[in-house]
Amino acid sequence: MNYSNPLQFNFSVVGPWYSNPKTAIPLWGSLFLLISFSIYTTRKYTSQRRYSLKLKEEGQIKDREARERLEEKNKEILDSINYAKRIQSAILPSNRAVKAYLKDSFVLYKPKDVIAGDFYWL
Repeated sequence: MNYSNPLQFNFSVVGPWYSNPKTAIPLWGSLFLLISFSIYTTRKYTSQRRYSLKLKEEGQIKDREARERLEEKNKEILDSINYAKRIQSAILPSNRAVKAYLKDSFVLYKPKDVIAGDFYWL
């Protein structure tokens, strides 16, 4: 019978993986890099978020100020228009005066807005 020579293997147990420097250093290093990167990205995200909220608040403040100025100007314009209407209605003759002098007449006075550019005299 022809037998071959037996093979011989040597095994050595070096302990758990976390205490062996060949396995522990790359693992702990990659874990440290992962945690550092996540902290960095989280801080960057929160700072950008704060900055965008600050810009949004500043924009809202500017919008509010512009709206207030616009409302103030609108009020001034409406006050001027109403004053012009009072002046115009004081200048125009009343319907009674027109009827007193011109019995079979009428005045069609329909301004487009509050005041009109047309005047009639009697």
